[in-house]
Parts: sequence; structure tokens; C-alpha cells
Amino acid sequence: MDAEQVRLEREKKLMQKVFGRAKAAGTIPAWDGFLQQFPSGPLADEARRERQKLDFARREKEAFDLAKAADTIPAWNEFLRQFPSGPLADEARRERQKLGAVYLGEWRAKWVIGGRDSRERLGRPLHWSVQIFRAEGRTERVA
Repeated sequence: MDAEQVRLEREKKLMQKVFGRAKAAGTIPAWDGFLQQFPSGPLADEARRERQKLDFARREKEAFDLAKAADTIPAWNEFLRQFPSGPLADEARRERQKLGAVYLGEWRAKWVIGGRDSRERLGRPLHWSVQIFRAEGRTERVA
């Protein structure tokens, strides 16, 4: 074995060792460190894919936390527009559905409390009342 082959073998072992550490750490900075040290090579593409997965999960979690903090149907709709099939999508749909039920429950409660006179004062059929409710920005659709 000549000196060049020995150097290449050492570099390959080092690359595998650093890759293993990055994989064990499972963090974006760890993958960035690996890619900075080994921007090309047989493991660089795999490192980029792992980093992208972590970045996607981080962005999804941040968007979910923002929607949860806002706790509005439009916020959940925006989250689901961005992440329709991610791991948090089902939970976001449940949260949106709960809000829809709460808003619809409030509307029904107002309707019952207001009684028949309320509908007569509006002078509109029931579906118009629902449209008024939606126009207040409280919900886009209840389903």
C-alpha cells in the first residue's frame, strides 16, 4: 500500500466515525458539522437527507406551536395547508374540529337564548345566520 492509499483509508475511517457521531447525536448542528468537514463523498448525500428530515420536523413543530398558541380555525387551516400529511396533521385536525364544535355550540347557544324572536328580527332563514357567524371571522367552516 502506498502513502496515498493509506491516507484515503484513514480519511474514509474518519468520515465513517464522524458520520456515526452525527447520526447518534441526531441534531442539525451535528449534521452541519459533518457536511462542513465532508461536503462530498459517499455519505454526504445521506447526511443531507438526514439534515433535511430534522429541519422539516423542526419547522413543522414550530408551525404547530404557533397554531396552538393562536388556537383559531384559520391558524389550524394554515398549519394544515403547509403540513397536510405530517405527523402532527391528525392532531391539528382534531384541534380544529374541537374549535369548530365550540364555535358552533356558542352560536347554537345564542340562537336558543335569543329564541324565535331573534330569527324574526333578523328576517333571514337559518342559513343566513350561519353566514353572518362565518363573516365574523370566527370560523371558516364547521365540519
